[in-house]
Amino acid sequence: MVTKLFFLILLDDNECNRLPSPCRGNAQCVNTPGSFECACPDGYKLGITGRDCADVDECRLLLGICRNGRCRNTVGSFSCECADGYTLTGDGQNCRDINECTELPGTCPAPGKCQNLMGSFVCSCPAGYELMPDGNTCADVNECLVDENLCDEGDCINTQGSFKCECPTGYVLSSDGKKCVDVREELCFNTFRNGGRGSCSDPRTTTMTKTQSEFEKLCPSGAGRGPKGEDLNECSVMPGICEGGECVNTDGSFRCECPMGFVLDSSGVKCVDDNECAVSNICRNGTCTNVEGGFECDCTDGFAPGPMQICEDVDSIFCPFKHGEHERYKKIILSHFREFFQL
Repeated sequence: MVTKLFFLILLDDNECNRLPSPCRGNAQCVNTPGSFECACPDGYKLGITGRDCADVDECRLLLGICRNGRCRNTVGSFSCECADGYTLTGDGQNCRDINECTELPGTCPAPGKCQNLMGSFVCSCPAGYELMPDGNTCADVNECLVDENLCDEGDCINTQGSFKCECPTGYVLSSDGKKCVDVREELCFNTFRNGGRGSCSDPRTTTMTKTQSEFEKLCPSGAGRGPKGEDLNECSVMPGICEGGECVNTDGSFRCECPMGFVLDSSGVKCVDDNECAVSNICRNGTCTNVEGGFECDCTDGFAPGPMQICEDVDSIFCPFKHGEHERYKKIILSHFREFFQL
């Protein structure tokens, strides 16, 4: 008896070769023994049916992505938008700080000093310089213009980042370099002869400098007094000391008095014109014009300067008249006022 053996060979059916493909859209079909799978490209994931791909929102799923920036989801991918002062990392997934001090040429040029900060930078300037409004460059400060008292008794010369004082002959620079000190030694005189422009006589045998100790030797009783403590009459010793005014000697000192219409300036020895018009409404009913030593009032119609130059009502300065004569004399006098004062 002959026995026949039969073998059943099962061949896999490649579903991926079917049309249409069992995987839809951009899903890729992958054949497996007895079945198939749908695979999605990067940035996608399988949908509910397992046969199509849906976009992955990396901005929601990937924690910490796009640090120092803002994540923007795109179809199948994402992008990072970096804040000012930051740039993308090599993998494009985060933002890193830009070191402006080393990466951006021209940042804080000398003599400025650059300090990097997260997302920014700061420029600092050395003494003698100030930061410009652009926040990036340092400009020289002209100390000679900033401080008018700098280099007293000398000339102030501005330099880059500093200044220097140039002193005239007979002066030396102070230890702090900010003023010139008078070290001149000149003869001191015991007598002043008033006559013409005046002259000094009877010189002392030693010279004196302008120091406190030597001043005390010369004037032991202080300024305004002689060697024996007697009062010095500055008005006689220094004729013309009060410019435009009158000198009045006082015990140990003096004062200047100005004529009417003038006042002393800040020096205390010079009389200058007093601007009376600076006083509010000094003319009352007119316009004030300052003149040397006084003022004038330009009065409005119906007013005329009174005894104190203040504009007064014309009616108030008329003398009383008999009944019925007031208006007639008022017109006559008013016409004379206008003719005299050219009103």
